[in-house]
Amino acid sequence: MDTPGEYAEIPRFYQNCFISTQQADLVVVVLAADADREQIPQGWALAIPKPVIGVVSKIDSPQADIGKAITHLADAGVQPPYFLVSARTGEGVKELKDAIRQRCSDIAKEVVR
Repeated sequence: MDTPGEYAEIPRFYQNCFISTQQADLVVVVLAADADREQIPQGWALAIPKPVIGVVSKIDSPQADIGKAITHLADAGVQPPYFLVSARTGEGVKELKDAIRQRCSDIAKEVVR
């Protein structure tokens, strides 16, 4: 499922976002490297009771500030590793897919136990 970014930016939508995460097995938080402001509240991901993967997109943008995006993800409570990707060049996409597959495989093993 794809939850609109506004759900993490507008406090009155927080509950909708958290309700959506209850139905997911894995949460992927994507933050654009060229974002001009912090879009995810401090500690936000710490309230999500599911595994969380952090992704920095648009790493090839001329305005990209990868370090700033990683800092925002960390401030939001998203733990490393962070996956740096470019939809334009494909950089980092394979590594992200592999990480998602691995996490889903780990989750499936836990469910079977």
